[in-house]
Amino acid sequence: MENKLIISKPSPELDNSIRDFKKDMYKFYDEFASMTTPMKDSNGNKIRDVRPDGYEYIKAAYMENMMHKHFPGWSFEEASKMEINPIWITAKVHLKIIDWGLYSRGIPIEFCVRTFYGSDSARVQYRNCPCVNRDNLKEANGTMKPKGKPWYNCNVCQGKPLPYTPENIIDLGNQAGSAVTKALKRSIQKATGIGNDVYKKRLDVEELDFGEEVITDTITTE
Repeated sequence: MENKLIISKPSPELDNSIRDFKKDMYKFYDEFASMTTPMKDSNGNKIRDVRPDGYEYIKAAYMENMMHKHFPGWSFEEASKMEINPIWITAKVHLKIIDWGLYSRGIPIEFCVRTFYGSDSARVQYRNCPCVNRDNLKEANGTMKPKGKPWYNCNVCQGKPLPYTPENIIDLGNQAGSAVTKALKRSIQKATGIGNDVYKKRLDVEELDFGEEVITDTITTE
């Protein structure tokens, strides 16, 4: 018989079932939201690291491994075409997970797939003029060229950054991949709460009242 959704009539038993289900679902996802992300894995590889701007982040491999472990069957797809301009590449993805909590309640698996949107960007990288990496060069005022800066007397760049043109782009594919990875991580964190402690989105709730309003029409199966 084909699976389909029907509306179940309100009853005390149904109200209790909904209340228990809400508690179970909250407990399941709260475990992720409340966990502490380890600094390293069992092999000593970093799970958490710090970007040059001082912000902490989680390695994508850890988040993906957590998905394999707790949400087997997960996948993601492009939500819309990648946006590329001279400065940024923006990726938009849809994460799809099978909510096994719903499935364990008898919901047909095709109705247990939940979708979460994620979007993030990576900066397009451009090559520097070779003079940037040279030391012991004097500027016009007699001071030494600052390390990592172009040189005023360079025949190639005349002391200015190279133009943002296609021929000066460094491996656009890597930056596109970085944007997709960041968008995926954002959707995983949003969907599951994994990494809440690192991304400062943990919500400390000491007590919730599950006796609040209970919907009267709910989804059940024949």
